[in-house]
Amino acid sequence: MSRVDIVEYAEKKIVRADLSSLNVEEAVLVMQEATEVIKTLPRGSVLFLTDVKNVSYSKETVSGIKHFSMTNSPYIKATAVVGMDSVKQAILNTVRFLTLHEIKTFDSEDAAKEWLTQLQ
Repeated sequence: MSRVDIVEYAEKKIVRADLSSLNVEEAVLVMQEATEVIKTLPRGSVLFLTDVKNVSYSKETVSGIKHFSMTNSPYIKATAVVGMDSVKQAILNTVRFLTLHEIKTFDSEDAAKEWLTQLQ
């Protein structure tokens, strides 16, 4: 079963990547799969949701996240992240700086979807 899909919520499409509880190698593979999906969509249009609960972090994961963010930045309108902790928050701050697009954190996927679909 794929951990990347496009879900409809409030009549809008959201690209969702589930990184929860993955090890480093698995997380990198899911990010690569998400990139393939994102690049099929118009630039500046992608509403992206990712769940990072309990994902394993290492130097390779951080490098993969930075690469993912820079590669996909032209396509992303906004990103919602679920499952943050203080270590992941520091990484997220770096990604915000590199991509210059809106990224917000949420406690639930429903709240994240609600925010994404309210964007103009």
